[in-house]
Amino acid sequence: MTDASLNDILFASARASVAFARRCLEPAATGLRAQSSFVTPDGEAMHWHDFGDLEGPGWAANAVGGATLLYRWARYMGDAQLADEAAGLLAHVLHDGFVDEASGFIRPYYDLAAGRFCLNYDHGDAWLCPGSLAKIGVQLLELADLLSAGQADGGPAEKRWGRSLTVPPGSVGCGSVGDRPQHDRPERASIGQADGLAAAAAVAAVRLAGWLRAHVPLLPNGWVPRRITSAGEPYPLTPHAAPDPIYDHSADGLYLLQLYAELTGRGLADWRVEATGLGDAFVAAGGFWGSINHDTYDDHEDVAYASAFRILRRAAEVCDRPAWRDFAYDVALPGLDRFVMHEDRNGVPTKGLLWMEATWDTSYLWENAEAAHAWLEAGRETGDPALTARGLTVLEAIARHHHGPYGFLTEGVDWNNHVTRRHHVDGVLYGDINYTEPLLNHLHFVGPTLFYLEQIGYRPPAALDDAAAIALALDFGRAARPLPGAEGARYFVRLYHPAIATDARVDEALRFVQAVKADGVLLFEASYDMDPALLTLDQLRLRFARLKEVAPRFRAAVPEVHINVMITVGHVDAGSARPERFAFQFQVNEHGDVSRSTACPLDPAFLDYAAEMYRLAAECGADAVWVDDDVRFVLHDVPGMTCFCPHHLAALERATGRAWTRAEVVAALRDEATAAAAQPVTAGAAVADLTVVGARDAGPAVRRAWFDVQEEAMLGLARTIEAAVHGVDPAIRIGLMTIGTSFHAAEGRRTDRLLRTLAGGARPLIRPGSGYYSDWTPAGVLDKSEDAARQAAYLGADAQVVAEVENHPYTPYGKSERILALELALDVLAGMPDLSLNVLTSMGGTGPLEPEGSRLAACLAEQRPFLDALAREWAGRQRRGVGILDSEDYARHTALAGRPLLAWIEPRPWEQMLARSGFPIGRPDQGPHWLAGEAVRAWSGYDIGMALPEGLILDPAAARALIEMGWGERLGLRDVRPVGDGVNELIVAGLSAASERHVGQILPTYNHVRREQLYTFDVEAAGSVVLSRWLDVDGRDRGPAAIALERPSVNPRMPAAFRIALLPYALAAPTPALLNIAHREQWAALIEWTSGRSLPCRAVRGANLYPLAFRRTGDGSWLLALANLSADDVMDAWLDVGGILDAAPGRAWRAARLDSQGAWRPAAGPAGRILRADAAAFALAVYRLEVQS
Repeated sequence: MTDASLNDILFASARASVAFARRCLEPAATGLRAQSSFVTPDGEAMHWHDFGDLEGPGWAANAVGGATLLYRWARYMGDAQLADEAAGLLAHVLHDGFVDEASGFIRPYYDLAAGRFCLNYDHGDAWLCPGSLAKIGVQLLELADLLSAGQADGGPAEKRWGRSLTVPPGSVGCGSVGDRPQHDRPERASIGQADGLAAAAAVAAVRLAGWLRAHVPLLPNGWVPRRITSAGEPYPLTPHAAPDPIYDHSADGLYLLQLYAELTGRGLADWRVEATGLGDAFVAAGGFWGSINHDTYDDHEDVAYASAFRILRRAAEVCDRPAWRDFAYDVALPGLDRFVMHEDRNGVPTKGLLWMEATWDTSYLWENAEAAHAWLEAGRETGDPALTARGLTVLEAIARHHHGPYGFLTEGVDWNNHVTRRHHVDGVLYGDINYTEPLLNHLHFVGPTLFYLEQIGYRPPAALDDAAAIALALDFGRAARPLPGAEGARYFVRLYHPAIATDARVDEALRFVQAVKADGVLLFEASYDMDPALLTLDQLRLRFARLKEVAPRFRAAVPEVHINVMITVGHVDAGSARPERFAFQFQVNEHGDVSRSTACPLDPAFLDYAAEMYRLAAECGADAVWVDDDVRFVLHDVPGMTCFCPHHLAALERATGRAWTRAEVVAALRDEATAAAAQPVTAGAAVADLTVVGARDAGPAVRRAWFDVQEEAMLGLARTIEAAVHGVDPAIRIGLMTIGTSFHAAEGRRTDRLLRTLAGGARPLIRPGSGYYSDWTPAGVLDKSEDAARQAAYLGADAQVVAEVENHPYTPYGKSERILALELALDVLAGMPDLSLNVLTSMGGTGPLEPEGSRLAACLAEQRPFLDALAREWAGRQRRGVGILDSEDYARHTALAGRPLLAWIEPRPWEQMLARSGFPIGRPDQGPHWLAGEAVRAWSGYDIGMALPEGLILDPAAARALIEMGWGERLGLRDVRPVGDGVNELIVAGLSAASERHVGQILPTYNHVRREQLYTFDVEAAGSVVLSRWLDVDGRDRGPAAIALERPSVNPRMPAAFRIALLPYALAAPTPALLNIAHREQWAALIEWTSGRSLPCRAVRGANLYPLAFRRTGDGSWLLALANLSADDVMDAWLDVGGILDAAPGRAWRAARLDSQGAWRPAAGPAGRILRADAAAFALAVYRLEVQS
């Protein structure tokens, strides 16, 4: 990138942010104000957040700081209207009650919801931060200077917003927030009356400094308290009344030093003594680097160093303290180095950004802007271009994080998922936070950007208006992120060693690869159909030598050649394992059975074996090396869970400090009681209190230690493999294959962590498991694709996710072409546009590679145009629908209470049930939330509180878990108990017209669902509606079944009641008995009622039709797919797309359908709320909906 193009990017980024900030302003009593201090990319206020209903000059709201930047930008652009708006923000602060004329105090915040002023971001008056209050004074002085320079003749901003601010003689800098004796300290500048905004701002700054001087005590270390009361008493606590660990060394006090120095330097007051005292104390202590941000508590924060550098340099001149300047250059500026990220992390553009602090490592952008400003100022002052370059690197990195059509810039880059994905743009695991402070984080970088652009004489390009600037900023950000599917689908053909052991077979494989236009091949060293469970190193040397020999032939035919290591620890013993050939430890199950097929990854001897094996694989010259799915602790040749071998017991002893036998460990894992230190929530509890609801440790100590040992065993193996492969060639990527989310969650795996350890800094590469081998149970294709989609949801957005299309044992009798085509398309929509094809024989000999009697090559070639078009249309879209909760940490939080260890393998019946009922399924974390089983135990109280407004549907296991976590009283849920008899379900009420028409129907469960899976509930009567009741075979009422519950809000800032639904089925597997129109309409009504909105689409005519919905954030268009999971053609299916239409009321929509050749054909758009669709048996119909321009 040239300097000119970088300059354009920086300008466009700043202009986009200014445009968004203006969008967030609204009229005030005088001038303008921010409609919220915490908004979404559309500018919508986030009322649930502490900042959501606040505005004013305080820390996060930053009205004066924002006005200063907007005014500077207006002067740079020659934009009189923007200058007027910036002055309006200042006028609002000066004239709408923030400034207490009697005392000089400035109230930091106004609570828009409560209609009152407050002193802190917690909406309270118990404490305030004096340093941040002083910063308001500094900002007032800066803006006064700008107004004086730009409006010396009483220009439009002065004339419109200017008023006189009365200052009683002798009262400058006196008094308290209320009545307090006046402090009569003489001021250097005598001011009686100030006319106009510039003078009023300066007066307000002077008088605020006087109030601070009268009320902020000095501590024994010479510094100031982080918090004080309005009466000037020290407040040594956090906002939640815990001891504040940085009470006496927060860098927030720097702003008092800055205000005193700036007033002195301008000749407005003589505060040299106060400034000098603070500066000397700071430097003598080696710096007070504690968090400036009010809600964090670290001893070292990035912005503390940046602010110290900028403040000390200026103050050193005013106070004649050259040592302060030396300290700024020798200590403060180099102190920023520890926070700099020199690479992109977890697939997020972070190179050049700074993380905030050790306990909260998100990269927040106002802090980054301050660091950029520090380096740019240092570069100009010293003439060192390297320092300037560092500042520009930060600004360039900031520019990559715009989103949406209005110029939104994230408040922070959450590269390590600290704030959790529910708060990220598009819900990605690692990424940008979906909110911003419009006048602080969003805008602060405009300051250093202008500093640089003005310094080099860059003038605004005429072609970059707001729309063009926003588009350029968005394109710049998108270029930094991979976009799977953008180039279409890709085929990777998998080939087993015995099947390509001869040159004739290699020739045949090459013909197949070319016929299907494959993009790559995966070459196996072994076959589970012809080889023992493990191969010796001598055998492996021969196998990999063969793969190394044939790899160049495949590379000449396809872009990518991968090596697929079929056997690492060993899959299973099918009667031909040869454990006696190996000297390492084999896995041991919970019963003490020793595996014959599978090694323990904790054995050092095995790790040496694995290192040599993967070194041999890497020497084949491939682009990637894959670890197959035998690396696991379940589903080997011994029943139950592994591993309880001596290596594992020794590792557990090291972790817990005591010796264990296998039997003791198993007993401890099976028998502990559920840990719950929960407390009910009272109706008036605030959001902050939700974090303690259901508070519990991560599980009893033994379980926690056990899962840590299991995880470390896999991570240790991953490190061994990574070192071996990258020791040969660091450019080789390493991929991981898995067997399915529920299995790996039961062994304590965190997939993304394991994947990144294996990748060694390269882009992660994964093939999610859950194989679908034949179509003898056709709808099993859905289990496979949904499991893969769940696992992809656990991963960072940078992961390359490759599907496994597995036809083992490779016969035309296993899977039809139609089901194969459906599987391929569903894989793409599950997030896997790269398709690995395990469809050729695994056997040696002379038979054909392509199964005799099949036409796989032709079929795959025919599907490619459709799949390419589908993948390109899917790329960049976000899946929407019902979120069926899942968690990789489920087992870590779930006590077995006597159940076997395999009870940690969570059943997943509801994907099939909801899909067949016509509901789209979203990511597991999305609302509305379908909570089935015990996965909710992995949620914190905060998670539950945030999910409540999005709608919760609970099955009995989830309801019972919430009761045990302390939420029963709050939810109005007293008890969950089994019905204990054979019963059927009587519909007694409905929530919608469609569900009310089924009142009186009796639906079958007796003889279909085991009675121990049917439950009834005891709930609070107030706010509850019983929708169905149980009837036994004698016609007796056995209690309520389905229930809708409305409960008072838990968050006073979101006063609307929340709603939950209770479903009475604790299913272990899908059951067709519950699938009927009455339940479909009841469940649809409950989803809409609890969440307050319609789903984007659902099937309302036709059975076994599964809709999938994907939205593109930028243009609001939708990709809709309808999978027909039945053997019946449905030529007039109805999709209710009301949820899509409701989001764009009054707009006309056009539709197109994707044909089999990959072309989009015009189709009839929605009629009313209904989109009509044709869906052939076991096939996929694909539509695109766009708003007509």
